[in-house]
Amino acid sequence: MKKSLLLLSSTAFLFCNQVSSQNDTLLWADFETDPSAFINTTVPPSNSTDLSWYNADGDGLADGSGQSRPLEWFWSAGFATVDTANGVMASSSWTNTSTATENWLITKSLVITDALANLSWKSAPFQTPRYLDGYLVLVSTATNDFADFTDTLFTAAEYQSLNNASLPNVYASYSFSSGFVHGQDSTYTEVDAAAPDSSRLAGVLRPFSASLAAYAGQNIFIAFVHKSVDDNLICVDDILVMGTNNVGIKEQLSGINFNLYPNPATDKLNISFDLENSSEISVSLFDLLGKKVYAQTLGKLANGNHKQSIDVTGFSSGMYQVQLTTSKGVVNSKLQVK
Repeated sequence: MKKSLLLLSSTAFLFCNQVSSQNDTLLWADFETDPSAFINTTVPPSNSTDLSWYNADGDGLADGSGQSRPLEWFWSAGFATVDTANGVMASSSWTNTSTATENWLITKSLVITDALANLSWKSAPFQTPRYLDGYLVLVSTATNDFADFTDTLFTAAEYQSLNNASLPNVYASYSFSSGFVHGQDSTYTEVDAAAPDSSRLAGVLRPFSASLAAYAGQNIFIAFVHKSVDDNLICVDDILVMGTNNVGIKEQLSGINFNLYPNPATDKLNISFDLENSSEISVSLFDLLGKKVYAQTLGKLANGNHKQSIDVTGFSSGMYQVQLTTSKGVVNSKLQVK
């Protein structure tokens, strides 16, 4: 028998913090409040510099739990008793089919400046060892399209079958797919005191980490992909990327000299840029949550120097990313508003 879960509902925000200096927080999401206002529940647009998160159902399978569970990742309380005060992102694989679920939780684009970058997160299955859910942590160096996530950082194993119920070691009684088996080392599990069942221990949130050094000098997306065949639930929490932020460092395309002044800005921001060739130009500003707070299309501009002014008096104090989109690509720079 699979166990059931009560879903949460509320509204608030996902906090993704970016600050300056070495060993910076490039991304932080603890899901303590409902992130639905800031995570797009749709298939990502195959964008190479997208500053939005995406949550998408990649399998099209119907819920088989009888509880009307969402078909993609959803906000929930942690599964184990010790984790119920934690907000997490959960995903269900209970479909009553032999086809694997494929639910995608994709971060916004991240600039990995050097080899110091590191990803950490926590995860827990709803139950283990029987109906243990598996998942993947993948990286794309191209776009946030599903097909571009070709690098695997981590694999969590899933339950496959019961082999021998009479064996003394409960985990040895089961077969699992390749990868990390949650609870096999007798840690990060919890017994239901009211109805003890060693074949269905609750998973306690367990920390993991992976180096992002291989992606130094690149823009990447990270995806948490729930891929399991008719098991139960998995959750992830406290997604953190540490590294070196490039605040104050201009990112330039060949032939484009891009400057912001004054920076910090208090009332008016001036954007100056040079074009070697005529180009379609647009300007966007994003806050630390990746939410677009300003956008203006300037149209096709001739070669030469151009200046655009933006009134920032209505902006909250803090850090922003200014994005200049040209026919040749995208240029980004950090802005502080006081």
